[in-house]
Amino acid sequence: YVLKTNSEPQDRVGIFLNVQAGSLNEDANQSGLAHFLEHMLFNGTTHFKPGDLVDYFQSIGMSFGGDTNAYTTYEETVYKLILPKGDRHQLEKGLLVASDYARGALLLESEIDRERGVIIAEKTARDSAAYRAHKASTVFSFEGTLLPERMVIGDEQTLRHADRDDLKSYYDSWYRPENMILVMVGDFDIVTIKPLIATYFSRLKGAGPAPLCPDYGDVQHSG
Repeated sequence: YVLKTNSEPQDRVGIFLNVQAGSLNEDANQSGLAHFLEHMLFNGTTHFKPGDLVDYFQSIGMSFGGDTNAYTTYEETVYKLILPKGDRHQLEKGLLVASDYARGALLLESEIDRERGVIIAEKTARDSAAYRAHKASTVFSFEGTLLPERMVIGDEQTLRHADRDDLKSYYDSWYRPENMILVMVGDFDIVTIKPLIATYFSRLKGAGPAPLCPDYGDVQHSG
């Protein structure tokens, strides 16, 4: 974990869970699951049934999308919480949310089916001339590597047929304590924070043996 105190703005605390895995960590039959999984972490976890997280965020004055959000890239997935207050109660709840992101995904089939439409709609919305040009340039510039084969939004057929087993396989492989960095910055006391982090994160364990890091390949410069 990384802790940084900052008293401006007063009482605000940012919590970021950085998972060191993205689309490059997918197998060939998992294209798009890293991003799909990111969406699913807001749709049911150990301590927050579907819908509860957004209700909790709104109850303490947070906006979904502004104060809490996530993103997936080729090599990382990051979840953020910007707490409006840095009191002990909110810090504990924020760390509970972050620890649920880390190892508490429920991945309910009903929620997967509901979110699938959101993912497909996002893929359709991204399919602009600019995106197609970006994809073509990536194929040209990084030929010989995994990059052109692991576009973050993924493969539509994979997204349409992904189920709980598929998402859980990626989740268990890469969402592991040794593969995560918790970053907190804001108006808090570091001495108070350290035991709270231990309370919510020291019990977390990876599921099964750690996978091997993927071979990213080598850029082919010819042409």
